[in-house]
Amino acid sequence: MKIKKRYFFIVLAFILVYISIFFWNNIKIVCVFANGFDVPSKPYYFLLERAIALTNEESKYKFLKKSLDNRKDKHLHSMYAYLLGLNGNKTSSDTLLRYYNEHYRKDSHGSTVNSVINAMGLTGNAIFIPTLEAILSTDDSKEKKGFNIYLANRSLYLITGDKNLSTDNIHFHIDSSIKYARRIIVKSVHKKRSFEEKLLLDQLFRPPGWRGNFEKIK
Repeated sequence: MKIKKRYFFIVLAFILVYISIFFWNNIKIVCVFANGFDVPSKPYYFLLERAIALTNEESKYKFLKKSLDNRKDKHLHSMYAYLLGLNGNKTSSDTLLRYYNEHYRKDSHGSTVNSVINAMGLTGNAIFIPTLEAILSTDDSKEKKGFNIYLANRSLYLITGDKNLSTDNIHFHIDSSIKYARRIIVKSVHKKRSFEEKLLLDQLFRPPGWRGNFEKIK
């Protein structure tokens, strides 16, 4: 009887380990759990960093693209767009631009469109310059209020390095974290970003007290 009990607990332990590994390596499940925590919080950033690590795998990266292209998991689109922006791949840009062009008029007040605008700058891809300039130059006050103008300004700076951006007579302030972020983006724009580069980009845009060490960036 003792042997049977011991065997049962060994099998149970293996099953639990297998399930844990499956969940830990499933980017959708990691994003679902992260989405359930407050931002900022330690559990949220812990899970976000795991999701960032998973985007190094081609299959996980393709899953994010496919989900946005096919409009799956709509409640996770903001996070998916952000992860694609951090990844910086050219095909990420194609997906983000398609999503924006399809949704910006009917969902201009939605958080996902603003997340896509943010992701545009993170890619560093010049393909987004006309779109961002159009957002900042629109005369439609109702439409303009729907977008996060700060994010559009910041994304344009991250891509172009233009320090003289302003909107509605409000000067766009470029702090040290944004300068460091542009340095990473310029350095990695023509190659696959490492996990460390993506993590540093994420940390630089966290609220004060939750950021990484800028001195790590060469």
